[in-house]
Amino acid sequence: MQNTRECWLFSTKTSVTNEASLALALVVLLTLLFAPPSESATKTIESDVFGILTGDRYGECMIQLGNIPSNVLDCPQRWVTLDCKGIFGSRSSAHSNLNTARSAMLTRSKLSVTVDDARKVSGFCYAPQLIIFR
Repeated sequence: MQNTRECWLFSTKTSVTNEASLALALVVLLTLLFAPPSESATKTIESDVFGILTGDRYGECMIQLGNIPSNVLDCPQRWVTLDCKGIFGSRSSAHSNLNTARSAMLTRSKLSVTVDDARKVSGFCYAPQLIIFR
């Protein structure tokens, strides 16, 4: 009789352990399925230039784009920094991008803008590359 009792207790412990493991696995699975993505993204978008901002803030130069897809990029505004201050890249490259944006705005040409939401200045996404086209 004693062996039966030990066996029953062992069986109960195993059952509780299996239920706890199953519950933990379910919580982890649901967390993975419904958690928002935390990965950063770099996306190239096509847009007109609607504004240009220069000054001491926001990396010293920014451009306003028509639309930044919020379902892909974590960029709260339509403005992106070109980083003329040189935090992420060279200042000369940023100033070349600024001149490209000015040309696009004056000629009403579209830009292909690479936007990186992992690198931000004052909360604004960084645009390391601009390509002007008709």
